[in-house]
This record gives sequence, structure tokens and C-alpha cells, in this order.
Amino acid sequence: MEKNRMPFFSMKLDEQGAADIYIFGDITPYKWEDSDVVAYDLATQIKNLPENAEITVHINSNGGDLKEGLGIYNVLKGRNVTTICEGFAASSASVIFCAGTKRVMNAASLLFIHNASMIAAGNADDFEKAADDLRIITNAAKEAYREAGVNVTDAQLDAMMDSETWITPRDAVEMGFATEIAEAEEDAAIKNDAMNS
Repeated sequence: MEKNRMPFFSMKLDEQGAADIYIFGDITPYKWEDSDVVAYDLATQIKNLPENAEITVHINSNGGDLKEGLGIYNVLKGRNVTTICEGFAASSASVIFCAGTKRVMNAASLLFIHNASMIAAGNADDFEKAADDLRIITNAAKEAYREAGVNVTDAQLDAMMDSETWITPRDAVEMGFATEIAEAEEDAAIKNDAMNS
């Protein structure tokens, strides 16, 4: 007997109008596969939610297109959003993770950050232009991290992006990517109070 599978992207509302959003697929501009997550889908689903609606975004994604990730980040930013890393919040999914006012890492979860990349073709001028464009695009991701309260220096963040860095829950809290680590006992949660100070 085949069970009903939860979609890779879905939104569920409770009686109070609170929403749970699940981003469990690749982030792409076009829906090629059932697992793909498109910014437009998310934006159209949350636009009718009340401004003060509680939104919890569950993330387990390898990331994908940064344009789409930034779109989702900006649609969520400023709302009453909690983001939860349920496995990986990698690449552009790490940007979406940073949209939460409350950003929760599970003990067995990871963030992954790196510089933007793309495929380029053409002559030397085209490649130089592509390199310049990628630096600008990468800076947009860095701006999202900074808005979230990431507290490492610019040089440290650059080095982490350059070296394609996996970030553990404890390091994520210490560096300001996350605000806490989910624990079995809420009293035992590790919290980052930097945003409140």
C-alpha cells in the first residue's frame, strides 16, 4: 500500500492561521522535478497570510539557485518567522535560513556556505565580466548573513565562503548564523543573545 508522500515544498495552516512551510528540495527558478522549490510558489502561498502570522520554515535542502534563495529570503524577512534546520541548510538554503528572527539548528544538522558559481562561455572579456558578476552576487548572500546578525569579521566571512565551509550547530550559534540549538529540554537550549544586546 502506497503512503501519501509530503511534497518537497508545502505549506500547512493551523486553526490560528500559523503556517508551517517545508523546503525539502532543490531551490530552482523552474520546477523541473517534483522536488524543486521555486520562490514564486512560496511568495504566492504566503501573500494572503496576515502580517503577524507565525511562520515556521523547516529546511532540509542542498540549496541551488541564489536568485531564488534571495527571493525567498526577502519574502520571509521581516515577517514573524522561525527557521529550523532539519538536516542541511546548504548554499542558497543557508540564506533562506537567515530569514528567521529565531533560527534553530537541530543537534544533527549543518549549514554550508560558499561563493556563488555559474557556467560561463565566451572570450576573455566575458569571463572577466562573469567573475565580477559573481563577486557582486556573492556579496548579496553576505548581506543576508550580516542582516541576520552574523558576527564574524569581513575577512573571516570571506575566508569561510572561499573555502566552502560546513558549519556545525554550536559554531552557527557562536557566529550568529543561528540563535539556538534545539535540545530535548528547552531549558538546555544554547542561545545566542547577541541580537538582544
